[in-house]
Amino acid sequence: MRVLFVCRGNTCRSPMMKFAFDKYLADMGITDIETDSAGLSDRLNTLSEHAAQALDMRRIPHTAHISKPLDERLFASADAVICAQSGQAYAIKDKYGEAAKIVCMRDICGSDIEDPYGKSFDEYVRTLEVIESAAPSVYEYLRKHAF
Repeated sequence: MRVLFVCRGNTCRSPMMKFAFDKYLADMGITDIETDSAGLSDRLNTLSEHAAQALDMRRIPHTAHISKPLDERLFASADAVICAQSGQAYAIKDKYGEAAKIVCMRDICGSDIEDPYGKSFDEYVRTLEVIESAAPSVYEYLRKHAF
């Protein structure tokens, strides 16, 4: 199964979602899920410094990251597309269709993952903690819906 995490810029939330979910999968010994991340913006950027620091603080392994825009190839290669916010899910559904494989975090864990971009380091840590706590629910959602 291939899971694609999406946010607006692909510099903080979606990479943190990917790296946190990768750690959850590794900790659980789950090897049949591949992850990636992308953004709705077409600007290329590196992982936000605060995002990298929050991942380090929470001991979540991460690699060098350059943002990438969501495109037809990335969308088509994913079995499930998980968006940080519901507005992003609507935008992707409008552009690519295939609504069945698009879900937002609100549908999985009850709330959107708010954007910490431009906010304090503490906001990034809080955002990452929300993402981490949602990882088991993301996994269960994927299994339940047989992506």
